[in-house]
Amino acid sequence: MRAAHAARLFAISEWQLASHSYREALRIPASRFNLQPPAFASRHSASRGLAYLNTTIRTRNRDSASRFNAQPSEFAARASAATPPRTHDALLLKLYYSLKPYLPIRLRYWLRAQRAARLRIRHANTWPIDPAAAQKPEGWRGWPNGKDFAFVLTHDVEGPVGYEKVRDVALLEEKLGFRSAFHFVPEGTYTVSSELREDLVRRGFEVGVHDLHHDGSLYASVESFRRQAPRINHYLADWQAGGFRAGFMFHNLDWIRDQLTCAYDLSTFDTDPFEPQPDAARTIFPFFVRDQAPSAPSALPPNPPSLPRHSDSEPASAPSASTTRSLRSSFLELPYTLPQDSTLFLILGEESPKIWIEKLDWVAAHGGMALVNVHPDYLRMREDDIPNTTYPLSHYTALLEHVNARYGDRVWKALPKDVYQWCESNRG
Repeated sequence: MRAAHAARLFAISEWQLASHSYREALRIPASRFNLQPPAFASRHSASRGLAYLNTTIRTRNRDSASRFNAQPSEFAARASAATPPRTHDALLLKLYYSLKPYLPIRLRYWLRAQRAARLRIRHANTWPIDPAAAQKPEGWRGWPNGKDFAFVLTHDVEGPVGYEKVRDVALLEEKLGFRSAFHFVPEGTYTVSSELREDLVRRGFEVGVHDLHHDGSLYASVESFRRQAPRINHYLADWQAGGFRAGFMFHNLDWIRDQLTCAYDLSTFDTDPFEPQPDAARTIFPFFVRDQAPSAPSALPPNPPSLPRHSDSEPASAPSASTTRSLRSSFLELPYTLPQDSTLFLILGEESPKIWIEKLDWVAAHGGMALVNVHPDYLRMREDDIPNTTYPLSHYTALLEHVNARYGDRVWKALPKDVYQWCESNRG
Protein backbone atom coordinates (compact mmCIF):
# COMPACT_ATOMS: atom_id res chain seq x y z
CA MET A 1 0.00 0.00 0.00
CA ARG A 2 2.79 2.38 0.90
CA ALA A 3 4.63 1.58 -2.34
CA ALA A 4 1.49 2.20 -4.38
CA HIS A 5 0.98 5.56 -2.69
CA ALA A 6 4.60 6.51 -3.29
CA ALA A 7 4.28 5.52 -6.93
CA ARG A 8 1.20 7.71 -7.30
CA LEU A 9 2.96 10.70 -5.74
CA PHE A 10 6.00 10.10 -7.93
CA ALA A 11 3.90 9.99 -11.08
CA ILE A 12 2.03 13.15 -10.10
CA SER A 13 5.22 15.01 -9.23
CA GLU A 14 6.94 14.05 -12.49
CA TRP A 15 3.91 15.02 -14.56
CA GLN A 16 3.51 18.31 -12.73
CA LEU A 17 7.18 19.17 -13.11
CA ALA A 18 6.90 18.76 -16.85
CA SER A 19 3.48 20.29 -17.43
CA HIS A 20 3.94 23.18 -14.98
CA SER A 21 7.26 24.21 -16.54
CA TYR A 22 5.72 24.03 -20.00
CA ARG A 23 2.73 26.14 -18.97
CA GLU A 24 4.98 28.71 -17.35
CA ALA A 25 7.04 28.96 -20.52
CA LEU A 26 3.90 29.65 -22.54
CA ARG A 27 3.08 32.62 -20.31
CA ILE A 28 6.12 34.43 -21.64
CA PRO A 29 5.73 35.71 -25.23
CA ALA A 30 7.69 33.49 -27.60
CA SER A 31 9.11 36.53 -29.34
CA ARG A 32 11.01 37.39 -26.19
CA PHE A 33 12.99 34.17 -26.45
CA ASN A 34 13.07 33.17 -30.11
CA LEU A 35 12.48 29.55 -29.14
CA GLN A 36 9.96 26.74 -28.98
CA PRO A 37 8.91 25.84 -25.44
CA PRO A 38 9.76 24.01 -23.34
CA ALA A 39 13.40 24.13 -24.50
CA PHE A 40 14.43 27.36 -22.86
CA ALA A 41 17.20 28.86 -20.79
CA SER A 42 19.08 32.03 -20.04
CA ARG A 43 22.28 33.11 -18.50
CA HIS A 44 21.04 32.98 -14.89
CA SER A 45 19.19 30.54 -12.71
CA ALA A 46 16.31 33.00 -12.57
CA SER A 47 15.52 31.95 -16.14
CA ARG A 48 12.33 30.01 -16.59
CA GLY A 49 14.32 27.14 -18.06
CA LEU A 50 16.18 26.62 -14.83
CA ALA A 51 13.42 27.72 -12.49
CA TYR A 52 11.99 24.30 -11.80
CA LEU A 53 15.44 22.81 -11.24
CA ASN A 54 17.35 25.47 -9.35
CA THR A 55 14.19 25.81 -7.36
CA THR A 56 15.25 27.80 -4.34
CA ILE A 57 17.65 30.10 -6.12
CA ARG A 58 16.81 33.75 -6.59
CA THR A 59 19.79 35.38 -8.21
CA ARG A 60 19.85 39.04 -9.07
CA ASN A 61 19.48 39.90 -12.76
CA ARG A 62 22.49 41.76 -14.04
CA ASP A 63 23.01 44.07 -16.98
CA SER A 64 25.39 41.52 -18.39
CA ALA A 65 22.69 38.88 -18.83
CA SER A 66 23.33 38.67 -22.55
CA ARG A 67 27.00 37.80 -22.08
CA PHE A 68 26.27 34.14 -21.69
CA ASN A 69 25.88 32.06 -24.81
CA ALA A 70 25.45 28.31 -24.94
CA GLN A 71 23.44 28.22 -28.14
CA PRO A 72 22.40 30.50 -30.98
CA SER A 73 18.83 31.09 -29.76
CA GLU A 74 17.58 29.54 -26.52
CA PHE A 75 20.58 30.36 -24.36
CA ALA A 76 20.52 33.95 -25.56
CA ALA A 77 17.29 34.61 -23.64
CA ARG A 78 17.42 37.51 -21.21
CA ALA A 79 17.18 36.96 -17.48
CA SER A 80 15.01 40.06 -17.26
CA ALA A 81 12.27 38.22 -19.17
CA ALA A 82 12.04 35.51 -16.55
CA THR A 83 9.98 35.20 -13.42
CA PRO A 84 11.26 33.96 -10.06
CA PRO A 85 10.91 30.27 -9.24
CA ARG A 86 7.96 29.21 -7.15
CA THR A 87 7.93 27.30 -3.90
CA HIS A 88 5.58 24.84 -5.63
CA ASP A 89 8.41 23.86 -7.97
CA ALA A 90 10.84 23.35 -5.11
CA LEU A 91 8.46 21.02 -3.31
CA LEU A 92 7.85 18.96 -6.44
CA LEU A 93 11.54 18.53 -7.11
CA LYS A 94 12.21 17.57 -3.51
CA LEU A 95 9.36 15.06 -3.68
CA TYR A 96 10.79 13.62 -6.88
CA TYR A 97 14.18 12.88 -5.34
CA SER A 98 12.74 11.82 -2.02
CA LEU A 99 10.65 9.08 -3.60
CA LYS A 100 13.02 7.99 -6.34
CA PRO A 101 15.28 5.72 -4.20
CA TYR A 102 12.29 3.80 -2.86
CA LEU A 103 10.57 3.03 -6.15
CA PRO A 104 11.36 -0.05 -8.25
CA ILE A 105 13.61 0.86 -11.15
CA ARG A 106 11.19 -0.71 -13.63
CA LEU A 107 8.42 1.54 -12.37
CA ARG A 108 10.63 4.58 -12.77
CA TYR A 109 11.45 3.58 -16.34
CA TRP A 110 7.77 2.99 -17.08
CA LEU A 111 6.80 6.42 -15.76
CA ARG A 112 9.55 8.09 -17.74
CA ALA A 113 8.60 6.15 -20.86
CA GLN A 114 5.03 7.44 -20.70
CA ARG A 115 6.25 11.02 -20.59
CA ALA A 116 8.98 10.42 -23.19
CA ALA A 117 6.48 9.09 -25.72
CA ARG A 118 4.62 12.40 -25.66
CA LEU A 119 7.81 14.46 -25.77
CA ARG A 120 9.08 12.50 -28.75
CA ILE A 121 6.04 13.47 -30.78
CA ARG A 122 6.16 17.08 -29.62
CA HIS A 123 9.82 17.49 -30.54
CA ALA A 124 9.91 15.43 -33.71
CA ASN A 125 11.34 18.38 -35.66
CA THR A 126 14.32 18.86 -33.36
CA TRP A 127 15.10 15.40 -31.99
CA PRO A 128 17.24 13.43 -32.58
CA ILE A 129 18.40 15.97 -35.16
CA ASP A 130 18.03 19.70 -34.78
CA PRO A 131 18.94 21.23 -38.17
CA ALA A 132 19.87 24.54 -36.51
CA ALA A 133 22.67 22.85 -34.58
CA ALA A 134 24.64 22.25 -37.78
CA GLN A 135 25.47 25.92 -38.34
CA LYS A 136 29.19 26.08 -38.97
CA PRO A 137 31.18 28.51 -36.88
CA GLU A 138 32.33 31.68 -38.54
CA GLY A 139 35.83 31.23 -39.95
CA TRP A 140 35.84 27.56 -39.00
CA ARG A 141 39.30 26.02 -39.48
CA GLY A 142 38.17 22.46 -39.10
CA TRP A 143 39.60 19.62 -37.04
CA PRO A 144 43.26 18.56 -36.76
CA ASN A 145 44.92 17.23 -39.90
CA GLY A 146 41.87 17.91 -42.00
CA LYS A 147 39.72 15.26 -40.31
CA ASP A 148 36.05 15.26 -41.33
CA PHE A 149 34.68 15.31 -37.79
CA ALA A 150 35.54 14.53 -34.17
CA PHE A 151 34.31 11.41 -32.37
CA VAL A 152 34.42 11.57 -28.57
CA LEU A 153 33.54 8.68 -26.24
CA THR A 154 32.56 9.39 -22.63
CA HIS A 155 31.19 7.25 -19.82
CA ASP A 156 29.33 8.26 -16.68
CA VAL A 157 29.85 5.58 -14.05
CA GLU A 158 26.81 5.95 -11.80
CA GLY A 159 26.95 3.01 -9.39
CA PRO A 160 28.80 -0.11 -8.26
CA VAL A 161 27.47 -2.19 -11.16
CA GLY A 162 28.90 0.25 -13.68
CA TYR A 163 32.14 0.56 -11.76
CA GLU A 164 32.68 -3.20 -12.01
CA LYS A 165 32.35 -3.00 -15.80
CA VAL A 166 34.86 -0.21 -16.39
CA ARG A 167 37.80 -2.46 -17.21
CA ASP A 168 35.71 -4.58 -19.58
CA VAL A 169 34.46 -1.52 -21.43
CA ALA A 170 38.00 -0.14 -21.70
CA LEU A 171 39.27 -3.47 -23.03
CA LEU A 172 36.54 -3.57 -25.69
CA GLU A 173 37.40 -0.07 -26.86
CA GLU A 174 41.11 -0.82 -26.96
CA LYS A 175 40.51 -3.81 -29.22
CA LEU A 176 38.57 -1.63 -31.65
CA GLY A 177 41.11 1.19 -31.61
CA PHE A 178 39.32 3.69 -29.37
CA ARG A 179 39.96 5.47 -26.09
CA SER A 180 37.39 7.18 -23.90
CA ALA A 181 36.84 9.32 -20.82
CA PHE A 182 35.42 7.73 -17.67
CA HIS A 183 33.65 10.07 -15.27
CA PHE A 184 33.49 8.78 -11.69
CA VAL A 185 31.31 9.92 -8.79
CA PRO A 186 33.81 10.90 -6.05
CA GLU A 187 31.50 10.50 -3.05
CA GLY A 188 28.80 8.21 -4.34
CA THR A 189 27.86 4.59 -3.79
CA TYR A 190 31.24 3.13 -4.74
CA THR A 191 34.88 3.83 -3.96
CA VAL A 192 37.10 5.04 -6.80
CA SER A 193 40.49 3.39 -6.45
CA SER A 194 43.62 5.28 -7.44
CA GLU A 195 44.91 2.07 -8.99
CA LEU A 196 42.05 1.98 -11.49
CA ARG A 197 42.37 5.66 -12.32
CA GLU A 198 46.10 5.39 -12.86
CA ASP A 199 45.72 2.26 -14.96
CA LEU A 200 43.19 3.93 -17.25
CA VAL A 201 45.39 6.99 -17.75
CA ARG A 202 48.43 4.82 -18.41
CA ARG A 203 46.53 3.03 -21.16
CA GLY A 204 45.54 6.29 -22.85
CA PHE A 205 42.10 6.83 -21.35
CA GLU A 206 40.91 9.90 -19.48
CA VAL A 207 39.40 10.29 -16.01
CA GLY A 208 36.86 12.97 -15.12
CA VAL A 209 34.66 13.98 -12.19
CA HIS A 210 30.94 13.14 -12.31
CA ASP A 211 29.00 15.32 -9.88
CA LEU A 212 29.92 14.84 -6.19
CA HIS A 213 27.23 12.57 -4.74
CA HIS A 214 25.02 12.06 -7.81
CA ASP A 215 21.90 12.50 -5.73
CA GLY A 216 20.40 15.60 -7.34
CA SER A 217 21.57 17.89 -4.55
CA LEU A 218 24.32 19.79 -6.38
CA TYR A 219 21.97 22.21 -8.13
CA ALA A 220 19.26 22.14 -5.46
CA SER A 221 20.21 25.69 -4.45
CA VAL A 222 23.03 28.15 -4.84
CA GLU A 223 24.04 27.39 -1.27
CA SER A 224 24.22 23.68 -2.03
CA PHE A 225 26.39 24.32 -5.06
CA ARG A 226 28.72 26.53 -3.04
CA ARG A 227 29.04 23.88 -0.34
CA GLN A 228 29.90 21.13 -2.78
CA ALA A 229 32.12 23.10 -5.16
CA PRO A 230 35.29 22.95 -2.97
CA ARG A 231 35.01 19.16 -2.75
CA ILE A 232 34.57 18.89 -6.51
CA ASN A 233 37.59 21.11 -7.04
CA HIS A 234 39.53 18.92 -4.64
CA TYR A 235 38.87 15.83 -6.74
CA LEU A 236 39.61 17.66 -9.98
CA ALA A 237 43.03 18.49 -8.60
CA ASP A 238 43.65 15.16 -6.86
CA TRP A 239 42.71 13.14 -9.94
CA GLN A 240 44.45 15.62 -12.26
CA ALA A 241 41.21 15.80 -14.18
CA GLY A 242 40.22 18.59 -16.53
CA GLY A 243 36.62 17.56 -17.14
CA PHE A 244 33.41 17.72 -15.11
CA ARG A 245 29.88 16.53 -15.76
CA ALA A 246 26.95 17.01 -13.38
CA GLY A 247 24.50 14.29 -12.51
CA PHE A 248 21.23 14.28 -14.49
CA MET A 249 22.80 16.79 -16.90
CA PHE A 250 21.86 19.70 -14.66
CA HIS A 251 23.83 22.80 -15.54
CA ASN A 252 24.31 26.44 -14.76
CA LEU A 253 27.35 27.53 -16.72
CA ASP A 254 27.73 30.74 -14.73
CA TRP A 255 28.11 28.79 -11.52
CA ILE A 256 30.59 26.43 -13.11
CA ARG A 257 32.70 29.30 -14.36
CA ASP A 258 32.58 31.17 -11.05
CA GLN A 259 33.09 28.27 -8.62
CA LEU A 260 34.58 25.23 -10.32
CA THR A 261 38.13 24.87 -11.61
CA CYS A 262 37.44 22.44 -14.45
CA ALA A 263 38.94 23.25 -17.83
CA TYR A 264 35.89 21.87 -19.62
CA ASP A 265 32.36 20.81 -18.76
CA LEU A 266 30.22 18.16 -20.47
CA SER A 267 26.78 18.74 -18.92
CA THR A 268 24.90 20.12 -21.92
CA PHE A 269 23.63 18.75 -25.23
CA ASP A 270 22.68 19.88 -28.72
CA THR A 271 19.13 18.58 -28.34
CA ASP A 272 17.51 16.38 -25.69
CA PRO A 273 13.93 17.14 -24.65
CA PHE A 274 13.88 14.10 -22.36
CA GLU A 275 16.27 15.51 -19.78
CA PRO A 276 14.90 17.06 -16.56
CA GLN A 277 16.55 20.32 -17.63
CA PRO A 278 15.77 20.26 -21.36
CA ASP A 279 17.35 23.54 -22.48
CA ALA A 280 19.51 22.67 -25.46
CA ALA A 281 22.80 24.16 -26.61
CA ARG A 282 21.67 23.70 -30.24
CA THR A 283 25.18 23.29 -31.56
CA ILE A 284 27.29 20.28 -32.49
CA PHE A 285 30.47 22.22 -31.81
CA PRO A 286 32.27 23.03 -28.53
CA PHE A 287 32.19 26.58 -27.22
CA PHE A 288 33.95 28.66 -24.59
CA VAL A 289 32.12 30.31 -21.70
CA ARG A 290 33.83 33.46 -20.50
CA ASP A 291 33.37 36.02 -17.75
CA GLN A 292 32.64 38.94 -20.06
CA ALA A 293 31.32 37.18 -23.14
CA PRO A 294 31.61 33.85 -24.91
CA SER A 295 34.72 33.83 -27.03
CA ALA A 296 34.27 33.38 -30.74
CA PRO A 297 37.63 32.29 -32.11
CA SER A 298 37.86 30.84 -35.55
CA ALA A 299 37.74 27.26 -34.28
CA LEU A 300 34.57 27.70 -32.24
CA PRO A 301 30.93 28.65 -32.89
CA PRO A 302 30.33 32.38 -33.32
CA ASN A 303 28.23 34.50 -31.03
CA PRO A 304 24.60 34.64 -32.15
CA PRO A 305 23.48 37.85 -33.88
CA SER A 306 21.69 38.97 -30.71
CA LEU A 307 24.86 39.00 -28.64
CA PRO A 308 27.79 41.42 -28.89
CA ARG A 309 31.06 40.19 -30.28
CA HIS A 310 33.95 39.98 -27.85
CA SER A 311 37.60 40.44 -28.63
CA ASP A 312 39.52 37.68 -26.95
CA SER A 313 42.77 38.98 -25.52
CA GLU A 314 43.92 35.78 -23.84
CA PRO A 315 47.10 34.16 -25.12
CA ALA A 316 46.67 31.17 -27.39
CA SER A 317 48.74 28.90 -25.22
CA ALA A 318 47.49 25.34 -24.68
CA PRO A 319 48.00 24.27 -21.08
CA SER A 320 47.74 20.63 -20.22
CA ALA A 321 44.14 19.48 -20.06
CA SER A 322 44.93 17.63 -16.86
CA THR A 323 45.44 20.92 -15.06
CA THR A 324 42.45 22.90 -13.89
CA ARG A 325 41.86 26.50 -14.76
CA SER A 326 41.69 29.42 -12.36
CA LEU A 327 38.35 30.73 -11.20
CA ARG A 328 36.57 33.54 -13.04
CA SER A 329 38.24 32.80 -16.35
CA SER A 330 36.83 30.75 -19.20
CA PHE A 331 36.11 27.09 -19.67
CA LEU A 332 35.14 24.97 -22.63
CA GLU A 333 31.70 23.43 -22.95
CA LEU A 334 31.43 20.13 -24.79
CA PRO A 335 27.77 19.22 -25.44
CA TYR A 336 26.92 15.61 -26.12
CA THR A 337 25.45 15.27 -29.60
CA LEU A 338 24.34 11.63 -29.79
CA PRO A 339 21.33 10.57 -27.69
CA GLN A 340 22.11 9.13 -24.29
CA ASP A 341 22.03 5.35 -24.20
CA SER A 342 19.62 5.16 -21.27
CA THR A 343 17.14 7.41 -23.06
CA LEU A 344 17.43 5.64 -26.38
CA PHE A 345 17.26 2.02 -25.29
CA LEU A 346 15.73 1.94 -21.81
CA ILE A 347 13.21 4.80 -21.96
CA LEU A 348 12.27 4.93 -25.64
CA GLY A 349 12.76 1.22 -26.14
CA GLU A 350 14.78 1.36 -29.35
CA GLU A 351 15.87 -2.14 -30.38
CA SER A 352 18.84 -1.20 -32.53
CA PRO A 353 21.55 1.48 -32.70
CA LYS A 354 19.98 2.90 -35.88
CA ILE A 355 19.31 6.36 -34.39
CA TRP A 356 22.84 6.52 -33.00
CA ILE A 357 24.32 5.71 -36.39
CA GLU A 358 22.05 8.05 -38.33
CA LYS A 359 22.80 10.93 -35.98
CA LEU A 360 26.54 10.24 -36.12
CA ASP A 361 26.46 10.27 -39.93
CA TRP A 362 24.58 13.58 -39.83
CA VAL A 363 27.12 15.13 -37.46
CA ALA A 364 29.95 13.82 -39.62
CA ALA A 365 28.38 15.26 -42.75
CA HIS A 366 28.33 18.69 -41.11
CA GLY A 367 31.87 18.47 -39.70
CA GLY A 368 30.82 18.61 -36.07
CA MET A 369 31.66 16.79 -32.87
CA ALA A 370 29.93 13.45 -32.32
CA LEU A 371 30.13 13.10 -28.55
CA VAL A 372 28.31 10.20 -26.92
CA ASN A 373 27.72 9.35 -23.27
CA VAL A 374 27.53 5.60 -22.62
CA HIS A 375 26.84 4.32 -19.10
CA PRO A 376 28.64 1.08 -18.22
CA ASP A 377 25.83 0.55 -15.68
CA TYR A 378 23.36 -0.06 -18.50
CA LEU A 379 25.47 -2.21 -20.81
CA ARG A 380 24.42 -5.85 -20.80
CA MET A 381 27.81 -7.51 -20.43
CA ARG A 382 27.18 -10.24 -17.87
CA GLU A 383 24.75 -13.09 -17.40
CA ASP A 384 23.21 -11.56 -14.29
CA ASP A 385 22.49 -8.18 -15.95
CA ILE A 386 18.75 -7.53 -15.84
CA PRO A 387 17.36 -7.22 -19.40
CA ASN A 388 14.83 -4.50 -18.60
CA THR A 389 17.46 -2.25 -17.05
CA THR A 390 20.29 -2.90 -19.52
CA TYR A 391 20.67 -2.99 -23.29
CA PRO A 392 22.76 -5.29 -25.50
CA LEU A 393 26.46 -4.57 -25.64
CA SER A 394 26.20 -5.24 -29.36
CA HIS A 395 24.47 -1.86 -29.84
CA TYR A 396 27.55 -0.04 -28.59
CA THR A 397 29.92 -2.32 -30.47
CA ALA A 398 27.98 -1.69 -33.68
CA LEU A 399 28.42 2.06 -33.26
CA LEU A 400 32.18 1.73 -32.87
CA GLU A 401 32.48 -0.69 -35.76
CA HIS A 402 30.43 1.66 -37.95
CA VAL A 403 32.85 4.51 -37.26
CA ASN A 404 35.82 2.34 -38.19
CA ALA A 405 34.24 0.84 -41.29
CA ARG A 406 32.74 3.98 -42.80
CA TYR A 407 35.17 6.71 -41.80
CA GLY A 408 38.55 5.04 -41.24
CA ASP A 409 41.24 7.67 -40.97
CA ARG A 410 38.81 10.50 -41.84
CA VAL A 411 37.58 10.68 -38.25
CA TRP A 412 39.43 12.28 -35.36
CA LYS A 413 39.09 9.90 -32.41
CA ALA A 414 39.55 12.36 -29.60
CA LEU A 415 39.32 12.51 -25.85
CA PRO A 416 37.62 15.52 -24.24
CA LYS A 417 41.04 16.83 -23.21
CA ASP A 418 42.18 16.60 -26.85
CA VAL A 419 39.24 18.73 -27.98
CA TYR A 420 40.02 21.21 -25.23
CA GLN A 421 43.66 21.49 -26.27
CA TRP A 422 42.73 21.89 -29.92
CA CYS A 423 40.17 24.63 -29.22
CA GLU A 424 42.46 26.39 -26.76
CA SER A 425 45.32 26.45 -29.25
CA ASN A 426 43.04 27.90 -31.95
CA ARG A 427 41.64 30.79 -29.96
CA GLY A 428 42.00 34.22 -31.38
